Amino acid sequence: MEVVLAARFGATVPVRLVVDDGSTDRASSTRPTSEPHKPQDDDEVDLSALVDADGAEGSAVERLTKAFPGAALVDPD
Repeated sequence: MEVVLAARFGATVPVRLVVDDGSTDRASSTRPTSEPHKPQDDDEVDLSALVDADGAEGSAVERLTKAFPGAALVDPD
């Protein structure tokens, strides 16, 4: 398996096969677990600092069709 992976990726890829017997008693091999990761609060956003998009600039679709002349828009079904 390592030879096939090395040929595919061009570098040595060590593989370690671990067989699990399905038992739930893992006291001797269990690493201590840390506390569950608490998600960070979202950053506060000052909504008054946001500006509206300039209508004269056009939409992203319009800019893309101008950048690629001959492109055709296809509506998804």
